[in-house]
Amino acid sequence: MQACVEVWESDPGAYHYNPVGYIALGASVQQDDLIATYERQEQIGYRSELIVGANGVDEHMKSLFPDWRAQGVTVCLHEYQGGFAFNLASVLGLVGKCESEGVTICSGVEVRELEFAPDDSVTRVVTDRGSIEVGEQLVVAPGPWAKEFWELLGFPPTIDVRTPDGKVVKDRPMWTYWNLQEGETRVDPLMFATADGGAPPVIHLDTDAPLYTDDGDLVTDELWGIYFKRDREGVQGGGSPLVVGEDVQLDPYPQTTDVDPDFPD
Repeated sequence: MQACVEVWESDPGAYHYNPVGYIALGASVQQDDLIATYERQEQIGYRSELIVGANGVDEHMKSLFPDWRAQGVTVCLHEYQGGFAFNLASVLGLVGKCESEGVTICSGVEVRELEFAPDDSVTRVVTDRGSIEVGEQLVVAPGPWAKEFWELLGFPPTIDVRTPDGKVVKDRPMWTYWNLQEGETRVDPLMFATADGGAPPVIHLDTDAPLYTDDGDLVTDELWGIYFKRDREGVQGGGSPLVVGEDVQLDPYPQTTDVDPDFPD
């Protein structure tokens, strides 16, 4: 994480990076995990603050947002490094940096096959626009298309997973897709600000406090979570993802954009 943040911080303008920080808030069941994360951050010099206890967390959050009302939150990890970037703009910034170093980017090219040497090293990449000989190295960074490249490389669709207690779970699917549930509230983004008028950190909240609709109907009384941040034209955020499974149609991307009927609440 620190290495990634250092890249973002190296040129915030080019990457359209907003170094506003990140706050993770959790219920008691997540306390140990956030404490362990904070201890690792301390060891590597990653600037963050840990607050444990419902009263302390509430005081810290109200110092940032005087109207803070979240319940059931007993731990807060406030990372003063980190933040967010605007997706397309940051990718275009990265493209510019690559091209300035002499890299040729071929967009809109579909990889259809990988050819191998007797030692199973990849020698050629076959695309819909011709073949490319592999020199010293082939780097594969396919994002959600990882499953397709996994198959092109001849790897199995299932794996055996060893759990922390030493048990082995046989034949688990190698790839499972989750559908993000996200949306944007169109309001003046400057309405979402800290008490001093500054840009707010990205906030991720998990709690087991009961969640009700505006009409008073119970949505859930089990652990639930949301995240939210300031966006260009409002406040953007999301909730827990939906498990889609293995058989997902990716193209044209994205296909999995449905949300749970309760998501707006």
